[in-house]
Amino acid sequence: EKTLQLIASDDIGAAAAVVFAHRADYLGKTIELATDELTETQRVAMLSQVIGRPVQLIPPQWDPNKPPDPEQIAMAKFFGGEAYTADIPAIRKMIPQYKSYEAYLRSNGWENLPVMEMAQGGAWG
Repeated sequence: EKTLQLIASDDIGAAAAVVFAHRADYLGKTIELATDELTETQRVAMLSQVIGRPVQLIPPQWDPNKPPDPEQIAMAKFFGGEAYTADIPAIRKMIPQYKSYEAYLRSNGWENLPVMEMAQGGAWG
């Protein structure tokens, strides 16, 4: 139930525009960007609401006969630790037209998304 900070790509562009327009205010500064912070459970509930059908959260499946990939280990440590620490209220002031996770989904074609046909046997491709 740990939260993950999110940002829509449009909001990254909007933040860049603000920074370029006010260079002196941001020169030499590092800004973490995020406009929403939700748990996996909250994201699944929102996705279910927007697409109009239930979505099931399934934990990652690891092959017990294969050693974990170093990138997977690093990612698990990062997200299990402090992870992202953007000042979301400050970013929302910087980007007044920011998109919440729900607004992002609705504005990018996810609302009432029809069921996609899947290959037989659950395999991709």
